[in-house]
Amino acid sequence: MTPCTRRLPLAGLALIALAMTVTGPGLTAQSLGSFRWQLQPFCNVVTVAVVQQGGQYHVDGTDDLCGAGRLASVVGRAFPNPDGSIGFGLTTVTTTGAAPVHVDARIDAGTLGGTWTDSAGNAGAFVFTPGAGTGGSTRPIPAGGIAPGSITSAQIAAGAITSAQLAPGAITTTLIAGAAAGFGTCPAGQYLRGIQAGGSVICEPIGTWPISTSVDTGDIVGHSAAIAIGTDGFPVISHYDLTHGDLRVTKCSNAACTAFTSTSVDTANNVGLDTSIAIGTDGFPVISHYDATTLDARMTKCGNGACTAATSTSIDTINDVGLFSSLAIGADGLPIISYWDNTNGDLRVTKCNSRSCR
Repeated sequence: MTPCTRRLPLAGLALIALAMTVTGPGLTAQSLGSFRWQLQPFCNVVTVAVVQQGGQYHVDGTDDLCGAGRLASVVGRAFPNPDGSIGFGLTTVTTTGAAPVHVDARIDAGTLGGTWTDSAGNAGAFVFTPGAGTGGSTRPIPAGGIAPGSITSAQIAAGAITSAQLAPGAITTTLIAGAAAGFGTCPAGQYLRGIQAGGSVICEPIGTWPISTSVDTGDIVGHSAAIAIGTDGFPVISHYDLTHGDLRVTKCSNAACTAFTSTSVDTANNVGLDTSIAIGTDGFPVISHYDATTLDARMTKCGNGACTAATSTSIDTINDVGLFSSLAIGADGLPIISYWDNTNGDLRVTKCNSRSCR
């Protein structure tokens, strides 16, 4: 034996399988023979020629596809591992759809057998097979040679898939419906508008007219109305009761306000004209309005979300002030109100020093 003995594991495999020897250390490409393995538990048998190229081995051959009329191409590399095993990296190109499947195998140099796994999610024993295989079913190959669920966001770079990578018609309503079914479905007459972070679906009515409802009908009410959305997601409305000269608040119990409660929240004088409403940092409404009896700017702070409890205060009494008011909550959480000074024809602003502006 020449100094080529350092190239064993594959040379040793050739000696055991074919009783061949490797001679001539100067050779850079030398055939070690043809070998067969069955990818059990499947009936596929690969037959490959192994050619030594320096410290690695080129592998080239076919997969019999369990006796099919057409073979599949197999090409790859074999190499000795530091642990003494022999590694194979093979690529099979199937004859149906030309789907590539990659095979990783590890065999023992003494027994010539080992294990294998492929990129389609299959695995089993890599059995040295000098003769015919032992039977079994054909190794399954998914469309494209890609195992179901093997491609996730971890394998796809941000922005890698755009309309340029999608063939026309690749995404259909069937695919969208199938994806949406994993999150939930919308009832009849509604469409899927989006999916929330928690995974639940957002549904909207299809082609329906707006819903209009009379929500407070006891007296002449609804003048100078203003609206805000409460912390429960439902509307809260401030308005003027013309019959009694009161500030009134209607709190809706659903998004369309088909259920509600209405309360007179300031009845001291003829109050409630030119309302403006906002939700305070405590989650309760704050309302600015005009006192037509004393000609003052006035503010009402609700004590709960429905404003069934409230305190009202005249916040500016110098002139005839408070018409056309507009209220907002400042960055400090305190109300700030703009309104008209009717006496001087000026714009006027009041900045509160407390939530109730008292």
